[in-house]
Amino acid sequence: MIADTTQGSNEPLTFTYDDRHWRVRGLDKQLSCERLRVNLLVERRELAHIDTLDLYAARMRRMFIKEAAAELKDGILTLTLPKASRSRTKKVKIRSEM
Repeated sequence: MIADTTQGSNEPLTFTYDDRHWRVRGLDKQLSCERLRVNLLVERRELAHIDTLDLYAARMRRMFIKEAAAELKDGILTLTLPKASRSRTKKVKIRSEM
């Protein structure tokens, strides 16, 4: 279940999915459609992983998922991102199994 707890446009996007809490910072500072650079935090129980990455870069997404899954001791970590399009309404799933 996803629970959006965003308070305003300048606030970070936060949500909870299963037992993981996510926070996305920097979405309001995007000035170009060529990059989607954000600060992404994922927490599970007392463990956390945080990194800054460009969500349009597949290599950076894969590394974030791999490192976060290892740090959170989570065998499967799924990250749903907006598809790179002007409408940004479609979703694409990235799944990593360790």
